[in-house]
Amino acid sequence: MREYLVSLNKGFVKDDIVSSLRSSSGDAAIPPREVSVDDNLPLNRSFFAMLTDQEAARLEQDPRVASVSPKDNLNAISPAGQQAGPWARGGSTNQNWGLQRHSVINNPWTSSSEILQNTYDYHLDGTGIDYVHIEDMFRHTHNEFKDANGNSRFVPFQWNTLPGLSGLPTINYNSLGYGGHSTATCSGVVGRTLGWARNATIYAIPWNVINTYTALTVLKEFHRSKPVDPVTGYKRPTVTNASFVYLFNHTTISDIFYRGRYLGVTSPSTAYGLFGTSFTHESGLYNFLDEMEDEGVVLVAAAGNSSQKLCENASDQDYDNHLLISGTVKQYYCRSTGVMTENTPVVGNLSTSMSGGLEYQAGGSSRGPRVDVWAAGTSIVCASSGSDTGYTVNSGSSHAAPQVTGMVCCLLQANPGMVAKDVKNWLRANAAKNKMFQGITNESDPSFWSNSSSLLNGGNRIAVLPYNGHRPLKIATPVKGITL
Repeated sequence: MREYLVSLNKGFVKDDIVSSLRSSSGDAAIPPREVSVDDNLPLNRSFFAMLTDQEAARLEQDPRVASVSPKDNLNAISPAGQQAGPWARGGSTNQNWGLQRHSVINNPWTSSSEILQNTYDYHLDGTGIDYVHIEDMFRHTHNEFKDANGNSRFVPFQWNTLPGLSGLPTINYNSLGYGGHSTATCSGVVGRTLGWARNATIYAIPWNVINTYTALTVLKEFHRSKPVDPVTGYKRPTVTNASFVYLFNHTTISDIFYRGRYLGVTSPSTAYGLFGTSFTHESGLYNFLDEMEDEGVVLVAAAGNSSQKLCENASDQDYDNHLLISGTVKQYYCRSTGVMTENTPVVGNLSTSMSGGLEYQAGGSSRGPRVDVWAAGTSIVCASSGSDTGYTVNSGSSHAAPQVTGMVCCLLQANPGMVAKDVKNWLRANAAKNKMFQGITNESDPSFWSNSSSLLNGGNRIAVLPYNGHRPLKIATPVKGITL
């Protein structure tokens, strides 16, 4: 006889089965004796009971019971996998340096040229997650999209089989051609050696077949159609990544509205928070995104590479900054990437650069208070679309967002009930704080906009997934329904 952890399916009252075990009546599943029960988990659907192995096996057949597991098997889990070094803060060792940086609070590199010999030990790998990639078709036959046994994880799903979507075209995934950017960003999320969610199931909605507006509706209906898992009490999580933004080019400017007034000028300037020749802006996608997130889909968005400030809300003095186009149309340039809601986690590009013990954002990345976390996006090793074994190195917030999207897949593997707002708040709360160069915080300072490394009063937060550190993971619930 030994102590077992008994976990119940969602919806059953724990007191009922505890009372039955403590009585001596018994039935087909309950032992015909008084069982010693230690219910020291009052806020959980689990408790401990002293059982023989035979009694545990019978109890697990009770429809109220999700699992019965020996307590001594649940104290510590060895890493589910391990990936050897070396690791450079960049692409020189052909490994994704984000896997090292975002598993710990403190920067593991003492200089940008140092080579680490650490292993990447991971407990969570995206098992049980459906990752749906919206972009050009990626090279789904690449080795990065196979599992540890060499089997493809890609599902050539026909979206027109979902309720209400029969009018969509049937997709021949092998005839679309493979996009380089798409293949690269997808590998950062779910790559077998480059990504975080290396055992997630992979889907694609190619936007050259299904436009972005429709794709978001498809995702909503895909998640809506899923059944609830009786063990976790939640649907299998659906996650997607937006390594794209909506850009507006500076043309036909009639005037510029900056911090409460029209300036009577028609030329963009960094003095007004305008950088380069284009910026991201609000789009008609908002309602589609909002409905998709309300249904339970989790989206992670790239901040963009326009250097601009993204405000968190209307209280920011730059929130209403806009270009007046052709005398009538207002294009707000400090509000949105065009692919986000207030609940969407937004990710900026963390550079390989380091100085004075601080890390830096990557110059051209958009920044400001609405950037929730920063992630490795410079000199990132990615899968190449040219062959099933090819690799390349890319930079940009497009490659920072997949790091966090992959981390979110792992987070939802452990916490399948989280929704977009929960995820955004969790990423902020668990980030490594004040590890980056902040820059000028006085917004009335004439040089506020001029420092390309400044966060523009944005959050100083580097994304961290503490569950995938180099240490054993202590748990007290069955792995399938674990909440960490």
